[in-house]
Amino acid sequence: MSEPLKTEFLVACRSCGAEMFFAETPQGKKIPLNKASKKGIVLIETGEGDAKKKVAIVADVYESHFATCPSAKDFRKKGL
Repeated sequence: MSEPLKTEFLVACRSCGAEMFFAETPQGKKIPLNKASKKGIVLIETGEGDAKKKVAIVADVYESHFATCPSAKDFRKKGL
């Protein structure tokens, strides 16, 4: 079982005030995620070539804050 999110990582959205935190994508960009999580299945691809396989794990799944914030369009970068 995973540990709860530590409160020192939480910030308030500058627009709607909801509690959220930032994570970094594999490309090094910051993404805002809602505080609440759900258990979900995450599919991970491992290996290369003929050894490539998909592994399913149960993990905490966080929703992008852009999906729920009423002012998300004001914070999105141009071109996204």
